[in-house]
Amino acid sequence: MRILYIVLTVLLLSTSILLYRSNRVLKNNNATYNVALDRTRSNFLVNILNGESFNLPKQAVIYDISLKTTTFKEIVDSRSKVMFRMTDRTCESCIKEFIEIINGLPVHIKQNVIILVTSENPKYLFGLNETLKNTVSLFRIDSGCINNPAEHTNAPYFSVVTPELGLKYLYISDNNDAGMIRYYFKNIADLIDIE
Repeated sequence: MRILYIVLTVLLLSTSILLYRSNRVLKNNNATYNVALDRTRSNFLVNILNGESFNLPKQAVIYDISLKTTTFKEIVDSRSKVMFRMTDRTCESCIKEFIEIINGLPVHIKQNVIILVTSENPKYLFGLNETLKNTVSLFRIDSGCINNPAEHTNAPYFSVVTPELGLKYLYISDNNDAGMIRYYFKNIADLIDIE
C-alpha cells in the first residue's frame, strides 16, 4: 500500500510539474505569437503605404444595382472611397466574412465603401445587395475593366479610390483573415480621413 501511495504521489508531482511547464511554454508561445502578429501588422501597414498606385479607367462603363450605366468618376465624386473588389468566383465563406465585416463597420465608414463585382448573372448582384441590406454601394463591372496586379490573382481585394480615380493602399486578402481586414479598415479610415 505504501508503494502505491509513493507511486501516486510521484505521478501527481510529475503531472503538476508537466502542467506547470506546459503552461509556461503556452504563455511564452502566446507572447511570441502576439509579438509576431504586431510585427506582421506593422509590416502590413508599411507595405500598404509604400505600395504602387494604379488608376481606374475614367470612361469605363459600370452598372449600378438597377443595371443603369454609370462611370467611376460619377460614383467616386469628390471623396475617397474604400473599394472591395470581387467576382462571382469568390468563395462563399470569404464573401460571408467580408459582408459581416462590412456590415459591422461604423456608418460613417460604410457610407464610403463601394463594392465592384464581376458577374455575368444579374441575380448574383441582387442577392448580394439583399445580403448587404442595401447599405453599401454595389456595382457590376466587366472582366478586364480594371488593370492592376490584383486583378490577375482572382482573390478579393481592397483599395482606396481617390477622387482622381487612383487606386492606393491595395490589400489582397488571400487568407480570409478577418482580423487583418478589420485592421486594414481601421488604419485606412484614419489615413484617408473618413469623417
